[in-house]
This record gives sequence, structure tokens and C-alpha cells, in this order.
Amino acid sequence: MKSFFIIVFLLLCFVPSPAGAGDTGSAAVARLCNTAEACLPLAESGDIEAQLRLGLIHSMQHAAFLMSEDRLRTQNLQAEAEEARKSAESHGKEVLKWLEMAAKQGDVRAFAQLGRLYARGEMVIKDDSKAAAYYTKAARVGDWPSQHQLGEFYFTGRGVERNYLMAYAWLNCALKTSATQKGSGTASKRERMEYLLSVLSEELSAAQMADAQKLADAYILDYVALFQSIGKE
Repeated sequence: MKSFFIIVFLLLCFVPSPAGAGDTGSAAVARLCNTAEACLPLAESGDIEAQLRLGLIHSMQHAAFLMSEDRLRTQNLQAEAEEARKSAESHGKEVLKWLEMAAKQGDVRAFAQLGRLYARGEMVIKDDSKAAAYYTKAARVGDWPSQHQLGEFYFTGRGVERNYLMAYAWLNCALKTSATQKGSGTASKRERMEYLLSVLSEELSAAQMADAQKLADAYILDYVALFQSIGKE
């Protein structure tokens, strides 16, 4: 799980930025920010790419200290393990801090990652309502995995009131947005979305289906076009 989180964070941090994101660009920041100390001035000045990269650096440290804690506890070195746990917690707070700063500037990657953190209870206390709120922000900026998760949330009533029409609309939107994507796990996620849509088509009446499709068409018009316009891959 720890290594999975790092991989996800890497993918999120280095996709192209939406319009209005940091001025330097991820390539320039990557050259300047290879340590937390190097990234800090840029991040504090408001550079989104630096904030995300600083979050990435702290995320890797968080995972490393958690693994050290596990190893130390198996060796019955409880005092050292507790120090490692505290260090992991400290780095986790830094991850949250920099993601929230990027989110305040409207960065879709920060929205999506914060949604995942709150949904999974990683580095934060699990909070489905906050997860749904961040997923909604990311979904409205065209992030298809967030659109998918939001559809799942509305389908089950997790963090939001259960609403099959909203579930249908967001799942349709995510399916359309992800149509040209070839990332790891995309095919299985699309199969999952198609399955849920088939379930919903059985649950909803003809009139409800018409309303759900109308809502889905509106979401696709607004959010798929936005996704394509910012050039995400």
C-alpha cells in the first residue's frame, strides 16, 4: 500500500497542469527542486508545481519512515519504532499542508489526491464527506478517476446522500472522459463503471433514466470538454 501511494502521487504530480497553474512548469521545477530545502522557497512563493513536488518528497519520506517503523517493531525496538512513527506523522502533515496550498489555487491534482487521502484515511482521519467534496472539485475540472469515485459514492451513499441519478451522470461522464486513456488500471475501471451503469439502468424507471441521461449529457458537455481542453493524459 505504501509503495502504491507513492506511485499514485508521482503520476498525479507530473501530469500537465491545468490552465492557470504554476508559472515555472513541472520540468523547470524538477530541475530546481530535488530536495525539500530547494523546493521550499518556490513552494512558499505560491508555485503549484513546487508545492506538489514538495508534497511528493514528504510523501516518500512518510512511506520510508512507516516501513522503518514496521521493521523496528519486528525487531522489538519499540522506542526507535515510536520515533520513526512520529517522523512519518510529521512528514504526513507536510504532505497535507502542501496539497491544501495547491488546492487553494484550484489545482485538480491536489483536489484528486486530497480526495483519495480522506477516502482511504491515509495521513488523515478518514472522512468520506471531505473525500466527496474534494472528488467533486476534481471531477468538475475534468479528472475522470474522481468522476468515477464520485459516481461510486453516489451509488452507495458514501459521504453523500445516495442518488442514482447523480451516480449515473458521473459514471457516464467518467466513462466518456476516460475513453482515450491508457493508464494502468484504466480498462478494469472502465469495466467497473460499465457494470454499475448496467445496474443503474435496471434500477431506474424509464422517466428516471431520461432525467439521468439528460444530466449525464450536461456533465459530459461541461466536464469532458474541459478535460480535453487542458490536455491531460
